[in-house]
Formats: sequence, structure tokens, C-alpha cells
Amino acid sequence: MFFCLSANGALAQEYQWEHGKSSEGIIVWTSKIENSSFKAYKLEGTLDASLKSTLALLTDLEKMPEWYDRVSKLKILDQISPNEAKYYLEIGLPWPVRDRYAIAQCKFNIVHDKKAVLDVWLVDEDIEEKTRNVKMSQLSSQWILEEKTPGITTIIQTGHMDPAGSIPAWLTNRGITESPMKSMKEMRIRVRDYLNSSSPLLD
Repeated sequence: MFFCLSANGALAQEYQWEHGKSSEGIIVWTSKIENSSFKAYKLEGTLDASLKSTLALLTDLEKMPEWYDRVSKLKILDQISPNEAKYYLEIGLPWPVRDRYAIAQCKFNIVHDKKAVLDVWLVDEDIEEKTRNVKMSQLSSQWILEEKTPGITTIIQTGHMDPAGSIPAWLTNRGITESPMKSMKEMRIRVRDYLNSSSPLLD
């Protein structure tokens, strides 16, 4: 499915990454997680875009459903600072499985003008309105973004989630490489709209 792990989540451990899938220069690995039936994944790929353009795309959070696979809705709840936000997130799943939701928080850390890290983690809050959607029990992620070559940004994304409910772990694990791969390919297309955009995180 989607998203990644950081020091805020369960990925603060050693992983035995196994190659899962390669396509168009994008590689995805998977790894078992201690005390979880759901696997983690790691993706590595590149964008034909500067770090500034990549950050402009990623900080445009409410546009994420247009390119991130399975993300059907995202609403910012609190723009804490230019580099940190809390938001409501919905994951659309095929019928008859009920959609999932979470309240998450993300923070961008600028290492230098050519490298940044994005961390995403689950917030222990709930929504007031009633919903048939199922609340995810675990969600965390990390993106390492680095413009090693001018105009080309390398992305290393690691992720893990527990969708909760009655979804069999074997079914989720079987398709765990698909969603990150689709999202990265769509991201390569969407980032073209941000090639002339500035990022407040680097300006």
C-alpha cells in the first residue's frame, strides 16, 4: 500500500531487504517487520527535477490525491509551520474492502540546499464525524531527497503501515511493491508542473 517509516515509527530497527520489483529505473525492496504481519518497503528512483521543484510538489499536500496511488482525499487540519503540517488522509481500496483513514503529521527537514528529509507519522487523534471507513493503526514514512546531479533528484522512500480491520496481511504484502511504484511513476509526470516553482523551504 503506501507511505514509510522513520524514527517516529517502527522502522528504527535493522531490515533484511529483499528485492521485490524493478521498472523504469525504479527499484522496490520489501522486508519483514518485527511484531508486525505487514511488511515494510523501500523504494529508490530519480526525478528529472531539482530539489526545489521536488519540494514544491511535495509541500502542495492537498494535490497529493492527484498522483499518489490509493490516496483518495487529503485535507490539511493544521499548517503548523512552512515545513510542518497535520492532515486528514483517506486511502481508497477496492470493493468490498472499506476505505481507510488516518490523521498524520509531516515535517520537512532541510539538510542543505541539495538535500532534504521528509518524515511522516501517525497522530493519535480521531475525527468527530461518523464514518464507515476504518482507522489505520500504524502509518509512518520517510523520504530522503537529494539533488546529487544538477536537475536530477534521487528519492529513497521507506514505508510501513498497518491498515487495521480484517484485511489479510498476505494480501497486502503481495501487492506492497505496486503502489509505491505507481506513485513514483506518476510523480515523475506531476513534477513537470513545478519545474518553475519556488519552494519556501529553500528560498
